[in-house]
Amino acid sequence: MSVKHEITISTVLSELEEAKESASRYGWSISELDENNIRFTVKMQSPIDKEIYVIEFQLDNYPEWPPAIEFIHPSTNARGVKSAYPSNKKYGGFFHTKPCICNPCSRLAYKDFKSLHPTWDMSGWKNNPKVGSLTRIVSILEAIYFRINNKEIYNGRMG
Repeated sequence: MSVKHEITISTVLSELEEAKESASRYGWSISELDENNIRFTVKMQSPIDKEIYVIEFQLDNYPEWPPAIEFIHPSTNARGVKSAYPSNKKYGGFFHTKPCICNPCSRLAYKDFKSLHPTWDMSGWKNNPKVGSLTRIVSILEAIYFRINNKEIYNGRMG
């Protein structure tokens, strides 16, 4: 099923409004939504080592499909390279070395993209038990920030 462009835009704008409080509290910079491509970026900094991470959300067909979440290196603008991603110290591979976010909340973890999970179905992503509470833009951003703000989990920039 395809979500109408207007519905996706309305949903994304509403969820971005929800994210403003967290952005203000944690010092994130959220770009304006590119409504033609249904894309925006977020800059956030790890309080541990001051590394800056740029995260792009591509949201066509949202909320039917999860966002395509990609990290962009802040200095080189290289997309999807290990050096653009944070590294996990332990507690599983949320930041997978493929590299991608390895959770049903990111389209890039599915079979059609990085081939990590061939049995996951994007159309039912919110019902996947592994997604947990990461079904809204603000919760995904907070999960990323929590991981780069936790000395037990965060291990600096990957690669």
